[in-house]
Amino acid sequence: MLFKCTAKVKAEFGSTNRGLVDGPVDNPGSFHEWYCNLFHLERHKCLILTEATTLFSFIVPGIRRDELRDFGKLFRSQAVEALFNDGFTRTQAKRLMDDGPDYYAKADSRAVLGSMTDLVRMCRFQVSRHGGFDRADFPRINIELNSTPMSWIGMQGPSECLRSILALHGIN
Repeated sequence: MLFKCTAKVKAEFGSTNRGLVDGPVDNPGSFHEWYCNLFHLERHKCLILTEATTLFSFIVPGIRRDELRDFGKLFRSQAVEALFNDGFTRTQAKRLMDDGPDYYAKADSRAVLGSMTDLVRMCRFQVSRHGGFDRADFPRINIELNSTPMSWIGMQGPSECLRSILALHGIN
């Protein structure tokens, strides 16, 4: 997996250059390039992870620094759960995940980062609508985020875009 991290995420890892690759990794392939950003929601640290091609995203609420030590394991468990909650089968979800190795690079796509900013704003609205962080249903919020039409992917929702790509590759 290739994780393209913002400066906030790199700082949370404890070093701004922890394992960063300089050039492109041997084409990690569709659904293996993820953007990571850290944001605060009612004084809780949260991660947003967004797949570069489909903009499929999920929020990891209330993250702690010690949970980031095994970032690959955290990512894979949360990604499979988000996919499953969104109606994808466990088989589909596991076929979309690889077992590593994991690479880290600088976040470099303004279009993806801009989409992530929009998704964070939508998340903030949904959390306030649900009555605050402690009452928020984050699996439901992730589903709502992934059903939102995004201009970067032709006004499709990220879940719809992902389903289209899976169908093209015969993954049902």
